[in-house]
Amino acid sequence: MTPSTDTSRDGPPRSLLIAAIAVGAVAIIAVLAIAAIRQSPPQQQPVPIASVPAPRAESPECRALMAALPEQLGDYRRVPAADPAPAGAAAWQAAQDAEPVILRCGLDRPAEFVVGVPIQVVDAVQWFEVTDEDRSTWFAVDRPVYIALTLPSGSGPTPIQQISEVIARTVTAKPIDPAPAP
Repeated sequence: MTPSTDTSRDGPPRSLLIAAIAVGAVAIIAVLAIAAIRQSPPQQQPVPIASVPAPRAESPECRALMAALPEQLGDYRRVPAADPAPAGAAAWQAAQDAEPVILRCGLDRPAEFVVGVPIQVVDAVQWFEVTDEDRSTWFAVDRPVYIALTLPSGSGPTPIQQISEVIARTVTAKPIDPAPAP
């Protein structure tokens, strides 16, 4: 009696199993890709930023600051500036139609910044505040360039705290230089 040389196996052929696993893997990848696309935030529209005199916007200090700005300021996400975008300016927005947070670098000394006005210190940066009806503009006044951060009403302290950290890291401090009191 000769030994049996039965080569039959139970189950489907190996090539069919490999094909089924490959099809399953491709299906899972496709589902994950579709989910990721649907979960991505909507593309933000460019924000118009009014041009104001900023004679030092192209200075080394402003270039260093602009390069170090974060993509997120609390609930605000960085958005592109609409053309023509002023040099030394950046914007963040919490929602598509919400008022943006605007940063400008290289400005002239604010006219209201005179001897005796109150100054607030946030994370080693000295700020001078000018308030408007529905927003406030904070000027960093202890750097070789003036930096303004305009905040919409109700934005909270996070944007100025985070920008203060970036300014303290990237732009060297100097003594304040207010204009003489009138």
